Amino acid sequence: MGYQMKKFRCRIIIVIFILLVLKVPADLFSKDGYEGKKISEINFEGLIQTDVLSVRSVIKTKVKSDFSYKTINDDIKALYNLELFDDIKVDVVEKDEGLFVTYIFNELPTIRDIIFRGNLRVRKMALKDRVLLKKGSVFREQDVPGELREIVALYEEKGFPSTTVTYEIKKTTQKDKKTKKRKDVVDLIFIIKESGKVIIKSVNFSGISSPAEENKLKRMIKTRRRGYLFSAGYLKEDQFELDKREILRYYSSKGYIDAVIVKVDRSVEWNERWKRDEIDLTIYIEEGKQYMYRGVEISGNKIFTQEELYSLIELKEDTAFDKTKWAISVQNIRNLFAENGYIYYTMDIQEEKDNEKLTIMYKIRVSENNKAHVEHIFITGYEKTKKFVIEREVVISEGEIFSAKKIQISRERLYNLQYFSTVNIDVKPGSELGLVDLIFNVEEQRTGLFTFGLSYSTAGYGISLFEEVSANNFLGRGLVLHEKVDIGYTWQSVEVGIDEPWLFNTPTSVGLTLSWARTEYGTRPGDVVYTYNDGDTDPETGEPVPDDTYVDNPPVGVDGPEDEIDYSEANSMKYVNNNFKVAFRLGRRFAHYWGLSSELAFSVFYNKPGNTDDIPFNESLRDQYNDEWPLLWKNYLSLTGYRDTRDNSIFATKGYYVGQNVTIFGGPLGGYSNFVKLNSEMNINVKTFWKLILSARLNFGFILPWPGDPLIIDDTDYLRVDGMNEGRGWQRPSQFTSLYALRGESELNFSLEYRFPISERIAWGLAFFDISNLYDKPADFTIDFREFYYSTGLGVGFLIPGFPIRLYLARRFKYDPAYGEVRLANSQVFFESWDFIFAVAGFF
Repeated sequence: MGYQMKKFRCRIIIVIFILLVLKVPADLFSKDGYEGKKISEINFEGLIQTDVLSVRSVIKTKVKSDFSYKTINDDIKALYNLELFDDIKVDVVEKDEGLFVTYIFNELPTIRDIIFRGNLRVRKMALKDRVLLKKGSVFREQDVPGELREIVALYEEKGFPSTTVTYEIKKTTQKDKKTKKRKDVVDLIFIIKESGKVIIKSVNFSGISSPAEENKLKRMIKTRRRGYLFSAGYLKEDQFELDKREILRYYSSKGYIDAVIVKVDRSVEWNERWKRDEIDLTIYIEEGKQYMYRGVEISGNKIFTQEELYSLIELKEDTAFDKTKWAISVQNIRNLFAENGYIYYTMDIQEEKDNEKLTIMYKIRVSENNKAHVEHIFITGYEKTKKFVIEREVVISEGEIFSAKKIQISRERLYNLQYFSTVNIDVKPGSELGLVDLIFNVEEQRTGLFTFGLSYSTAGYGISLFEEVSANNFLGRGLVLHEKVDIGYTWQSVEVGIDEPWLFNTPTSVGLTLSWARTEYGTRPGDVVYTYNDGDTDPETGEPVPDDTYVDNPPVGVDGPEDEIDYSEANSMKYVNNNFKVAFRLGRRFAHYWGLSSELAFSVFYNKPGNTDDIPFNESLRDQYNDEWPLLWKNYLSLTGYRDTRDNSIFATKGYYVGQNVTIFGGPLGGYSNFVKLNSEMNINVKTFWKLILSARLNFGFILPWPGDPLIIDDTDYLRVDGMNEGRGWQRPSQFTSLYALRGESELNFSLEYRFPISERIAWGLAFFDISNLYDKPADFTIDFREFYYSTGLGVGFLIPGFPIRLYLARRFKYDPAYGEVRLANSQVFFESWDFIFAVAGFF
């Protein structure tokens, strides 16, 4: 009994102690609590690399507001959601003037360097491109296992299926560039143990209904035996898994929704001759029965009409069920909700499968619920670029209805700046239901470029010395500066310019360019300037003739009737064009996709012949000869209206461009030249399958006289095909002459490209087909395929910021009336006489 009483008293004491402990904080808060008191000052401690403004925009606790424990807790949750901090504390001190609230942060470390060890068969650059973590990124160790899987997957894709990867972390500190304070950083070290490659000897199928289906599957998958359709034949486990999914996707698109891969047999043998493992793969498939699609019933929708939702279904009733098209149809409905802000929608999908009638149908019940709104927009990862430069490209705002379409447009606009190698967007829950936070995380890339060296121009200018400096994001404010000097045998130029793409922080662009160019004409192969017979003497006898003998005054040495003129023996001359130019630019963008641009230019030029006794055959040059080669003004105003929905202005993967340009020379502007130039351009880009992009471009132009005035045009202003971005390859001579050497008052160019990514943000491969032609007069413009200049070939494009380079190999051909058939240029052996083209930029 005494023992029990002691035990009971002990329990009483413990209970009283616990109650006292629990009661103390309550007593303290009731005595010294801060709830409802005015906040006099808010401070932040521990911020080294995080922008204070980013933190202030997150918290709801404000100066002069009443202190609230709930608000403080909500602030801490919101700050942790930024994933920038390891620890957050709040200190509150009460003074006479009010409460002093201090947020104390312990920042997560950043990555100082990423190091790869043991990689002998895969390049360091390929590994860096594969991992998501980058130098300067916030480091969270929980992200590393995902990176290990990515590296292993890369090795599997390259045929090293048993590669293993581990990692080490080296912690240290370094001085922050902005705050000059020391911050925690880590070196992330990946240790790679590479395996050997396995060669595929054969890929076989079992359970296939017909040999034709088996052959189709072999062509469809990318896991192939060595030598099949040029395959290297390496076993890549990751690709093999994708191929198995592709096989099942193929069957499900034909209505065989129960098809399964039962097993895969692997038979590995050592090849003594080649000292390697070789594997035979046998894939066992059960096809099952084919099902027909019987339709869908949609209910519950209140915002969107039945017609709107049913129009998004891509399947037709009583046809073989296509699971891929069904998935696309469902995603179309999801996209419709998300694009209009209904991200809290619910969708219940019920499948009704009749195994006897072999039919399948669906019932979808949707509820749009309330729209989501954007509470906060955070921008992270930038260093050099000013925050406002990024913010002005984001078309969605805080407080606005969530829109997936606007978010995608913002991402594309940021990529089009060419300031960032990656733009990642994360959507996180806001402080309450119906609110979300958007986080734009960018990784900066080089935006300045200095080039110096020798180049060879395939357009006939020969070897030249060049130097160029460009800054596409000068001072981090988005200013574009460029300076270029080019010194060649027939071409010398100097150009400087500046552009402000956002004048007064509005989508209005202004720019200025000053340039001087000296060009020698008549010396390049095919680019001939003919001399003129003035009619005073007979070119054959040298005897004087009456003035009216030579009515048309053809070039000296030209023979034959007017419709079959032979220029092979014609006399030629050379002259030098000097041009000094100042150009002012002004543009404006509207509603994301629309825009207007203009350029007003004033130039003074003069032409100087190599031999003062030569009389040019060209009419405008002959007028200048008669006036003793005077100093002339040339003024123009160029206006362009366009709509551009492309996701990338250099290598678009989707979208289109339509533009109309009108350039007026002379007229109310005065000057020597007096004409109007019209140019129409169209470009469309469509995703086909995998990541292959089909891109088509069409442009045509005309030069017209001012109404009631004669056409006055300098030789340098005629339309030409450059042979690098259009009519590729035709800058060089052939039995068909050189398209580049021709001039015209009308032109037509069509190009077709099929592109594939080598590395999406670095380089793209492509195949192309070009059609081009120039016409003497606008009235001569016609679609006659026998008159067109054709070329086809392969190329690669590099996405170097500020200096997009393209390299091509082109094979030219044209209809030859002498043979009555299409003939190759220069040689009838297809693999001979290919033309190499080096091009910078271009419309595509």
